[in-house]
Amino acid sequence: VALLTNRTGSLTSVARVGNAAPDAAGAASATDLYRTFSGSQLAFNDAGHTAFIATLRNAAGTQTATSALFTDTGSGILRQVGRNGDALPAIGNSSPGEFAGATWSSFSSPLLTASGSMAFQASIAGTPAGTTNLILTMSTGGAMNRIARSSNQTNPGDIAIAGGAPLGGDAYFTSFSSIAVNASGQMAFQALLNGNGIFGGAGGNNSAIFAYDPSLGICLIARTGDFFEVAPGDFRVISTLGGIVSSGGQDGRTQSLSATGYLSYELEFT
Repeated sequence: VALLTNRTGSLTSVARVGNAAPDAAGAASATDLYRTFSGSQLAFNDAGHTAFIATLRNAAGTQTATSALFTDTGSGILRQVGRNGDALPAIGNSSPGEFAGATWSSFSSPLLTASGSMAFQASIAGTPAGTTNLILTMSTGGAMNRIARSSNQTNPGDIAIAGGAPLGGDAYFTSFSSIAVNASGQMAFQALLNGNGIFGGAGGNNSAIFAYDPSLGICLIARTGDFFEVAPGDFRVISTLGGIVSSGGQDGRTQSLSATGYLSYELEFT
């Protein structure tokens, strides 16, 4: 199995099962070989840069990493961003010591924008973070920034909706899905919520669509169980929502978020 591209004009291999995987600097590892690729999670942009997720093994066939993230954005050199078990690097928008002792657990949904920045989801483990999910961005220079963090057993995570729990308190993120991002760093994503009086299923209120802007932060677009004004004076209750497609804008996937910040999504009503 191999990942192939014609970005230089002729068909070449980006990575191939059994070949040496690069380390964080882009040098071929002396011990880690590609084992499998996540073929449904390939990122690509018009500059010809790519990002992908792989598992790794050694020459004897023993798996050495269950999840590793690679990209060549920025430098053009394919390198390893991180792998399960490695310590997290410095992450912007985090409080001092928030991720001390935390390690990568798994990666998913890498996306590359026209500017070369990357967005992805990651699960992390270790004290004091516990097991939690993150939406992160990475600049072409490798600097990481947190967009949102889910709750876990020891930390409520980021507030999704202040005062958004019907029986009192705030609504918090449980998990994330369907991330769309553009070259300006604007983002849209779907999330599940938790909090006092928040529940799923028929008539539930635990599913929502959010937008993110680097200057404005996160804002709620729509949430199940809330009223939505479809026309002046015509309010309806949202029963289900969706329509956000994971894309960085230049990977050939359906675009839910335009380069100028327009967002399309789907709502159904009771």
